[in-house]
Amino acid sequence: MNVDQKDKTAQSDKTALSGLLLIDKPLGPTSHDVVDDLRRALGQKSVGHTGSLDPLASGLLVMCLGRATKISKYITLVDKTYEAQITLGKCSKTFDAEGLNENESPGDVSTITEDIIENALKTFIGKTNQTVPIYSAVKVDGKKLYKSARKGEEVVAPTREIVINKIKLLSYVAPTLSIMVDCESGVYIRSLANDIGEALGCGAYLSGLRRTRVGAYSVEDGMKLADIEAAGVIETIKEKVISISESLELPSIAVSDAFAQRIEQGRTLTSSDLESIETPFEAGQEIAIRDSRGKALAVGISLLSSDKMRESDAEQIFKYSRVL
Repeated sequence: MNVDQKDKTAQSDKTALSGLLLIDKPLGPTSHDVVDDLRRALGQKSVGHTGSLDPLASGLLVMCLGRATKISKYITLVDKTYEAQITLGKCSKTFDAEGLNENESPGDVSTITEDIIENALKTFIGKTNQTVPIYSAVKVDGKKLYKSARKGEEVVAPTREIVINKIKLLSYVAPTLSIMVDCESGVYIRSLANDIGEALGCGAYLSGLRRTRVGAYSVEDGMKLADIEAAGVIETIKEKVISISESLELPSIAVSDAFAQRIEQGRTLTSSDLESIETPFEAGQEIAIRDSRGKALAVGISLLSSDKMRESDAEQIFKYSRVL
């Protein structure tokens, strides 16, 4: 890249729209399709998402625009809520409708009642182990599981510790039940559907999925994907973008204006640069640096707890992870 190209890239980064945008994804498009639509609508490359949804799933996608791509991991790891439809009596190799064997006759579910289902659902609440679907992008020995599975290679899917905070049975009309799942990041709802089928002894697959919440954000506040390419959409998007400072939920400290002006150069933070400690934190915890007006400037690791930071005479009390 020559000097002129570097200058153009730097200018583009500075003028790109930055922040979070909530999108209500319909069935059909991939999460990357949504990224491409936004790139075209905004005329900028710096667009990403904070957790994909399969084409067979709908609901909330939290998109990162511009410099907000630097904080995507803090959104990815938050709790989520889903509404899932699970069809009993059949199994699927992909745990959803895509992997059904159409020649397989459905099993008998006539003896399964709402009480039986609710008792089974209770066993999944809390901390449990879940097997990752073999048709997923999780890597084992450097290879994505779904690529190995599609080649017919023998695949041993890893297990993960997951946390489900709440499961509620919304309805049951045999053979399909509808549930609400409130969970921590990392839960595969497809695997949960398969596991519920095993617990009920009849088999099951995920036949519908909608993500309704990501952290503090609700799908009700999301833009419809069909509206992205409408006339005047850029102004609409600008109105709906959530700023980086508003969306970054980390313990924070405020620094002096003099320090804030030099933070892009990676200036070392000392106790003399502190204006205030906004929220308590422990040593080794990720925190945000903000200016006197609350604008987020950087994130990183505090090398001291909040009660010791102000009095410290250490040469370094903070380690940068990202300058925003």
